[in-house]
Amino acid sequence: MVQHVFSKPAVEQMPRRCIGQNEIEAVLQKPDGVALQGNIKIYQTLREENGKYYRLRVFVTENKAPNSIIAACNASKIREPLKTPKSRLATEVKAEFTKVNEHFAERA
Repeated sequence: MVQHVFSKPAVEQMPRRCIGQNEIEAVLQKPDGVALQGNIKIYQTLREENGKYYRLRVFVTENKAPNSIIAACNASKIREPLKTPKSRLATEVKAEFTKVNEHFAERA
């Protein structure tokens, strides 16, 4: 298995977003899908909580070893969780990637 480390911003975000380290590791071990945006891989999985569906997304840089987890977030606007067309999924991933980039640009 590929080794990952958590970046400081990711560790700070996790409690605010109610995402545990074990959940992130589970997504990395068995994702429902993986998208590539430059040198960042976006791993995601679908989860259900209290009757609502969420996509848990984990953003990982893979340009150096060990890979760095830079962000994790829940996407909650899912209408048809099991029938999402690939094109819509790609659009959602791109929008979330833009949000992550904006977040890091604000911190720089």
